[in-house]
Order: sequence, then structure tokens, then C-alpha cells
Amino acid sequence: MRIHLPSIGVRTEISAVRDFERLAQLSGSARHDLVADPAEADVILFTELHQLNDPISLSRVWQSPEFKTHAHKCYVFDQRPRSYCSMPGLYTSVPWRSLRRQYQVPWSYHMITDVPHAPDREPDLLFSFVGTARSHKCREQLFGLSHPRGLVRRVDGHVNWRPNDPGFAERRDSFADSVTRASFVLCPRGRATSSFRFYETIAAGRVPVVLADDWVPPAGVNLQEFAIVWPERNVSGLVDFLEGLEPDASAMGRRAREVFEERFAPEVMFDNIVDALNTLAATLPWETFPRFGYPPDRRVVRHLVGRSRKLLGQLTP
Repeated sequence: MRIHLPSIGVRTEISAVRDFERLAQLSGSARHDLVADPAEADVILFTELHQLNDPISLSRVWQSPEFKTHAHKCYVFDQRPRSYCSMPGLYTSVPWRSLRRQYQVPWSYHMITDVPHAPDREPDLLFSFVGTARSHKCREQLFGLSHPRGLVRRVDGHVNWRPNDPGFAERRDSFADSVTRASFVLCPRGRATSSFRFYETIAAGRVPVVLADDWVPPAGVNLQEFAIVWPERNVSGLVDFLEGLEPDASAMGRRAREVFEERFAPEVMFDNIVDALNTLAATLPWETFPRFGYPPDRRVVRHLVGRSRKLLGQLTP
């Protein structure tokens, strides 16, 4: 399959287009190719939506020459935390309540930090969570969990995509250590229904404990093989449950790492993404997709209202 990756105004040095180009280079197969000319492409894939300031409109996509000329070949790789069904494509954080499977394929983030895989390191912790409580209300309760071999630490202000922030490397190393030390890693949702932590955990060969009721896992992934899914609103009984499941953690962690290598490792990511696009494109989704797309759901509207109020507050003397 031939893929064209247009840019819609994001600076070259930080554009997701460059990331996808690197993933294509890492691919060990020759099943799919990148092409410079959109007219030659089977699929035109927009990858920069999460890097735009506009949380709702896809005006830059719709106004692009690629979309104006080849709309029926255009798809999105949408990693926005509050995405909605704006176009056919792959989505990382679409809630199951608003998922439209004929147009949206649940997927992972495109770049997953490979927390050092330490298969020979015997976990000395039952569970761990190092993170902030600010990104979603379900997180605050995690800091009340207690166990002699439990590690829960509050860290605010760490942003994965700002590696030049003071103390970034130290916080990153501390987080990686907390993952590899634990049999189970708590993976609550944040602003998005999905979580980077989930993918970092399986990359490390540890068992993720998913606390994200609305999250839809990537297509083709069976969480029952390697993960724990727990209601996000109430962690009562979770520690006892994990303690009872600890004898199975090693096998589950090995399966988690296998899933990472099969589905999400950099060497296979590009081919798997294009395979999913190929399957979606074969259904001819643009033949039935609404002319103006689907409207944003309540999550997106609430976020926009909140941003507007904050802006008005800043402008009001």
C-alpha cells in the first residue's frame, strides 16, 4: 500500500510526519511504501491533529490541497485526548460510548517509549503508580492505597513531550524504575481515555492495571491475556485482588511484552498501522460518511467551554 503523509503547518522538527517517516524506515518489510505525490497514494494520512491548537475543528485538514483534491483517500491518525469522529481513521482515545466502528479503528499512540525491558529482574513490588492526580478525578484515590510492597508517589508537572524541562531525565528514570520493580502497574486514565503508561508497562514486560471505563483498547488486542481491568471509580479491594493474582504476574508480563513486540514496537508499528488502514479503506467508508462529519460529543464541548471561560477570565481586568 502506498501512503502519503502531508503536513498541515506543524514545524518540521517536531512534526509527527517525521516520526512516521522514521517508523517506515524501521519497518523490516517492503509491503508498504511512502510516496511524495498524493495522486500516487492509496491512502493520504493526516498525523498532526494532536499537535494543533484547535481542539475541535479540522479546518487545516479540510483546507489542505490534499483533501480538496483527494478527499476519498484521506484518513486521520487522531491522537487528540478528546477526539471525535471527524473523519475515517485510527483513533487512540475515542470513548466506547461514541465509537463508530465503521469509521473509527481504535489504536495506540504512534511513538511508545520503550521502558527498559528487564526480563531477568525479579519484581520486589506488588504494584506501583508514579504520577499526578490532576489529569482525572479517578487518580486521587490511588494515593490512598497501601501495602508493604506498594509504591505510590505523586509527581506533578512532568510532561512527556518536554524533555528539556529541568529534572526531566531524573523523573523519567525514576518512573522507569518504578515500572520494572513492580509486578503490576496502575494505569489510570488522564485527560484522554487512553494512557501512555499502559504501553510503557507492556513494553517493560509488566502487567498493566487499567482504570479507564470509557477506553477502547486497540483493535485486535485481547486485554484478558495480559492485563487487569478495574472500575475507575472505586479501587476498594484492588490491592487484595492483585495480591491473590501475583503468582500469575510473571506469565502475564511475558505475554504483555509479546503483545508489545507483535503490535507496538517501532519495528512493526508502521506496517500494523497501514494494515489497519488498508482494512478500513477496503470498506469504502467515504461512501457513507456524513458530508460534514459527526458533531463533537459532550466531552469536547465541555472542554471548549472551559477554555473559553479561562480565556475570558484572563482578558477581564
